[in-house]
Amino acid sequence: MGRPHSLNETSGPLAEFASELRALREAAHLTVAETHQATGIPVSTIYAALSGTRTPSREVLAVLVTAWNGDRRAWAERRRELNLELRIESGLHGLIAAVSDTCEGCGSRFGTRRPADRKGSRCPGCHDPALRDRRPDGTTLGDPASEQQAPVRHETLTALLLALREAAGQPPLRKLAADTGISTSTLSRVLRGRGSPPWRVVDAMARALDASADDLKALRRLWEADLAESIGAPESDADETVDALQARITELRHQLSTAEEELKHLQEKPTVPAGGLGTATGPTHHSATAPPLPHGPAAEAGTTNPTVAAMLLGARLRRLRLNLDLKAAADAAGMSASKLSRLERGQSRPQLSDVHRLATLYRLPPKEAAELESLTAQANQPAWWHDYLDVTPGWLTRLMSLETVASELRTYEARAVPGLLQTEDYAKAVLAQSLGEAGRTRANRLVELRMERQRRFSAGTTRSVFMLDESVLHRRVGNAEVMASQLQRLIDTFDRPGTNVRIIPLDSVVAPSLASLTHLVFQEAELAEMFYLEQPDSADYIMESDPTPGPYRDLTARTTRSDFYREIHVRLLMQARSRWESLAALTEARDRFTHQPP
Repeated sequence: MGRPHSLNETSGPLAEFASELRALREAAHLTVAETHQATGIPVSTIYAALSGTRTPSREVLAVLVTAWNGDRRAWAERRRELNLELRIESGLHGLIAAVSDTCEGCGSRFGTRRPADRKGSRCPGCHDPALRDRRPDGTTLGDPASEQQAPVRHETLTALLLALREAAGQPPLRKLAADTGISTSTLSRVLRGRGSPPWRVVDAMARALDASADDLKALRRLWEADLAESIGAPESDADETVDALQARITELRHQLSTAEEELKHLQEKPTVPAGGLGTATGPTHHSATAPPLPHGPAAEAGTTNPTVAAMLLGARLRRLRLNLDLKAAADAAGMSASKLSRLERGQSRPQLSDVHRLATLYRLPPKEAAELESLTAQANQPAWWHDYLDVTPGWLTRLMSLETVASELRTYEARAVPGLLQTEDYAKAVLAQSLGEAGRTRANRLVELRMERQRRFSAGTTRSVFMLDESVLHRRVGNAEVMASQLQRLIDTFDRPGTNVRIIPLDSVVAPSLASLTHLVFQEAELAEMFYLEQPDSADYIMESDPTPGPYRDLTARTTRSDFYREIHVRLLMQARSRWESLAALTEARDRFTHQPP
C-alpha cells in the first residue's frame, strides 16, 4: 500500500470541499470582505473555510452558504460526508501502523520484532537483488501463475477494503455510494471497522472498487470469520452459519417477491390527467406560468387525498401572491387576512367562490384558473377517514392524510409506542386507560381507525424513523402478555426496509415537556416540510415558514419554529442508541415481560 493522503494535501477531501466552496462564492460575485460585511463572520474564518485549512462549523457554513445563495441542506449533507471522509483517513493512518509488519513486496510477515535490516515496508529479501524475485516457496514474483497462488494477505476485512480503495485511486464516499447504492454513513462505518456489515455491502463495495476474483474470495473468507466471531461461533462453524443465513435470505427474497407483486397491483390505477395538477411558479405582473406536474406520492394521491390537494392549491396561491402583501390581497379579494392565510397554508377547505375571486385578482389565464378549480374540487372530496369522523379529533385528520404521502417521517414518543406501530391489544389498553369503561364503544372505533391507518402507511413507501424514550419499554400497558407482544412487534420492524426504531436512553437530555413530535418531509417542492406537535387534547402543525415565537427567540438564533424543532430532532438522533443497541434493548424488555406473570 502506498502512502495515505495527508489531511492537509491539496488532493484531500478537505481541499476538494474548499474548492467547491470557492466556486460557490465566485458564482455569488462576493469578495471575502463583502461576505464579512454581510455576515459578520471574521475574515480569518472565511479564509480558513475557503483555503481548506479547517472544516467550517455547521453554523458558519450555514451563514456562508446562505450569503452565497447556496442550498443549506445540500451543503449540510456535503459537510457530513466530508467529516466521514476525514474520519476514514484518520483511521487509515492507525490501521496502516497496525499492519505495517507486512511486506509490501511479497506479503510475508515480519514478525513481532522489526528486523534490523528492514528498509521501508519491504522485507530484506525484497530489497536484495539476488532474492527480490524469489519467494520462500520457490515461486517467482511477477509470474502470473505464482501471483495467483500467493496473493497479498490482509489480516482484517477492513484492511483489505482500504487497500482496494487506495488501489482504485481513493474514490470519494459520494461516488462509492452512487456506484453501490449504499449510504455514505454505512460505507464509512465499514471502512472504519465498525460493526459487521452484511455480505451484500462488502460485495457491492468490492465490485465498485474493481476487486479481482482472488480479492473477492479473500473478502468472503474474512467476512465469514468475522461473522462467526460476532455470533460467538467457532470459525470452523462459519460455513454452517453462512448456510443458515443463505436460507434466511432466500426466505426474505420470496417475501420481497410477493410484496412486489402486491405493489404492482396497487400501482395499476388511473393516471392524473395532463395539466390537472400544475403549480404556478409565481406572478409576473400578476400572471403565472405553470411548471411541469409534480411527481411522486403527492401527485399520485392528488386525485384522492383532499389534504394534499388543499396544500398544493395553497402553495400555488401563495406563489401567485408573491408581490402582494397578505392583507392587501385579502382586502382586494373580499376576505379576511386570516382566511387567506389558512387557505394558502392548506389548513381549511377552499370555497370555489374564494378561488374565483383570487384567480381574477391575479389575472390568471382560463387554463390556469381551471387548474385551481380542479384542485379546489379535489380538496373538497371526502377522505378515507371520513367514516370515522364521529370519533376522530379534527386535529388528527391532517396528519393521517399526510403521513402516507410523505417521503420521510421521523417521530419521537416519550410516553407510549407510536400509533403506527401499536398492536391491536396495546392500542385497546392505551385507549382504555384514557377513555375508561364508559368509552368502550368509542375506543373500539378508534382501534379500527388506528389499524386501518397502519395498513395504509405500511402499503406506502415512506422512509421512517421512530424514536422511543426508554421508559416506554418499562411502562406497563395492559398485562405482561400485551407488552411482550408489542415489543415483539417493534423487533419485527427491524426486518422492514425503510423503517428504523431507535431507543432514547433514560439519561438523555431532551426537552422535558416534549411528549410527541413528528417531522414530515415531502419529495415535492410544492409541499413544505412540517412538524406535528401533539398535546393530550390538541395538536400544533408547524410549517417551514412559521416565525419563532417570542419565548424561543432568546434560546436559539434560528428564525423559524421549524428550525427550533428540527434541532431538537437532531439532538434526539445524536443521543439515540444505535440500531443494534436499540434491538438489544427491545429484546431484553420483551424477555423480561415474557417471564413475568400475566
